Amino acid sequence: MLRRWHHVTGLVLTAALVTSSCGDKEPEGPTVIEAEQTLKAHINKLVGTGVGNVRHVKVIDPGGRNIPCGKDKAKRTYAVSGDKNDPKKDDLSFNSTDLANHMFANLIANVGEYDVVDPDRDGAITKTRNSATHTNITIRAHGERVVEIYGSTDCLPSG
Repeated sequence: MLRRWHHVTGLVLTAALVTSSCGDKEPEGPTVIEAEQTLKAHINKLVGTGVGNVRHVKVIDPGGRNIPCGKDKAKRTYAVSGDKNDPKKDDLSFNSTDLANHMFANLIANVGEYDVVDPDRDGAITKTRNSATHTNITIRAHGERVVEIYGSTDCLPSG
């Protein structure tokens, strides 16, 4: 009886190993929807109270839709704008370059590990990328201390 039990147990274990190796391979990294959730969280934290302190925040691109970029792949976007004109919280002497650099410093100190990927000559636009989360954030400062934060995901599986 014991010998028979070992034989049955061996067959069950072998069958389990064979069937588990036949399944689909787990995707490496996030789906486009997961990356979009991270992107939105990072941008909202960057402009939020205690970090960027951006006032009058408006969503200028709500995201939520796939932008095709390859077979069964897509990108997603999200963008907000606001101002940095609070005399109690903002350094009003900042020009556009200073303001973009200040927001980038807040991004890397308080939000996530983003690297500058395309330095702008005048510094008023900062393009960044977080390779771990597959997210990209562009910070643009201009005019009357207006800040625009544009984000996109990498081209990722849309499932």
